[in-house]
Amino acid sequence: MIFAFLFFFIIFTQFSIINSYQINNSVKEVLKDAYLKFDQIQTLDDFRWAYLSLLDVINDVDYFAGGSVAFDEDEKYSVNNLNYLISPLRCTQRRMELVDNESSISKKFIPKKWSAESISFDDSESDSESTDSFGDSSIYYFNYDKDKSYNKNGGFTIIENVFDTDYSSLEGEDILNSAWLDDQTASLVLDFVVYNAYLEMLMLTRIVVDVESSGRLNVDIKTDALKRSYYAGGLGVFRAF
Repeated sequence: MIFAFLFFFIIFTQFSIINSYQINNSVKEVLKDAYLKFDQIQTLDDFRWAYLSLLDVINDVDYFAGGSVAFDEDEKYSVNNLNYLISPLRCTQRRMELVDNESSISKKFIPKKWSAESISFDDSESDSESTDSFGDSSIYYFNYDKDKSYNKNGGFTIIENVFDTDYSSLEGEDILNSAWLDDQTASLVLDFVVYNAYLEMLMLTRIVVDVESSGRLNVDIKTDALKRSYYAGGLGVFRAF
C-alpha cells in the first residue's frame, strides 16, 4: 500500500528531488555569497546595498564559471547552476504606525514609538500598520497599494522591470537611496523568479526581512521550485484536471 501511494505521488506530482535540491541550492548559494550576504543583513542600509548589487551577480555567467571559462551564447544553457532572472524585481514594504511615547524617561529624545513589536510580511491585516502616503512629492511620493504588493497583503511596492532599462541605472536605486526605507519600515519582501535551462525548472525566490521595534532584523530566504513542463504531455493534461 505504501509503495503504491509513493508511486502515484511521484507520477502525479512529477516530483524531482535532485533537480529541486540543485536549483534551490544554486540560488541560495548566490544570495549567501560573500559578495551579497543576504543571509547576514543586519541593517536597512545592508538591504539597500544588497538589492542594488543583486543584478550584478544573478545573471553573471563569469561568476558561475568561476571567472575562468568563457561561454558562447548557446553554451550558457548547459551550465547546471546558472539561473536567469525572468521576472521583474518586486520589493514590498510594510510600515508601522507611530504613536506618542508616554515614557517620562525617553519621550524627550524619542517622542514617537512603534504601536506594536512587529508586523509579519504574511499578516493579511494589522491594526498597527500604517497606510499613510509618504515621501517628497517633488521627487518620489509613495502610496499604499494592496493589489501590487506581495501576496496582495498590502504595502508600498517598487516593481523594477529590469528588461526595459539599463542595469546600471535602475529606478529602484534612486528610490532606495531616497527616504523609502526609514524608521517606520516594519517588513520587506524582495521577490523574483529565476529559470534554470539546464534543469528546466523555475524558482520563486523571496528574501524576507522582518524588522523588530528594537531595530533587529530577522532575514529568511524562501524558495519554491516548479518544473517548467509540469503540465506538458499526456500525464500533465490528466494531472491538470
